[in-house]
Amino acid sequence: MRKNEVPKYLFSRRYLWSSIVFVTIFSMLFMVIYTPFTGTAWFGFNSPKTALNTIVFYAVAIVLLAISKTLIAYVQKKRNIIAMPQYLLWLGGEAVVIALFYLLYTALIILPELPIEVKFGPLLLRAVFCVALILAIPYTIIILYAELQTKKEELAAAITRRHARHESADHLVNLYDYNGNLKLSVGASSLYYMESQDNYVKVYYESDGKLNNYMLRARTKAVEEMCADTPMYRCHRSYLVNITKIKLLRNERGNTFVVLDHASIRPIPVSKSYCEQFIATIEKNKEATAEEE
Repeated sequence: MRKNEVPKYLFSRRYLWSSIVFVTIFSMLFMVIYTPFTGTAWFGFNSPKTALNTIVFYAVAIVLLAISKTLIAYVQKKRNIIAMPQYLLWLGGEAVVIALFYLLYTALIILPELPIEVKFGPLLLRAVFCVALILAIPYTIIILYAELQTKKEELAAAITRRHARHESADHLVNLYDYNGNLKLSVGASSLYYMESQDNYVKVYYESDGKLNNYMLRARTKAVEEMCADTPMYRCHRSYLVNITKIKLLRNERGNTFVVLDHASIRPIPVSKSYCEQFIATIEKNKEATAEEE
């Protein structure tokens, strides 16, 4: 997820409807507590008329929220990305619309006798404040919950990628000779490097804590293809190395060498034709590993 991007979870159908239910329940609880402390709030169920007005107001408010959620989901689907400031501005617009509806309903239906200066003065300010507060608290909880869910999903995805990479690094590499006969099966994580020698490829790998080698009669290109989806990459027309075994890259008089993390292995040359791509591959692997950790 990009910085300041609204979590996709907030635009799921499940969230859109659950958020309306959550906001409605929270606002009812809020008004039960708030109404006794103000003379302009009229919500309640203490009489049939008051109950009817409360139900009508909430029904319209729910419709307005549903329209708003549907519209923002449509916008997100078209644009794919909505920044958090834009999303918060949209939520502010919801508060203003519902506050204006509350004001009009109160001024025209509930308290038509109130002076104009009261309706569009203190009453308007209180309406905007209350609606903004009622929406702000549950929306803050919802956004934090969505952020938590997104982080959980990103962590789960990272763990899955890491397991996949681990399995890829440890799976058996089957090496065949010119005639297609299987000659060696070795875990990819045990491989150190391969060296082309005329019509053979010398494979260096670790087994029981010791560095072993096997002379495989095959073309280097064919062996490279057998090592696809493993950490083995070509750094020279005669060498393939396991980039996860690299200890350091050393430059001597304009020539680059790979030093692997095994004391008995001499530095392996990196040819100029492969150098740029090889270093880019190493950097990409390091970034991927850092993200997973």
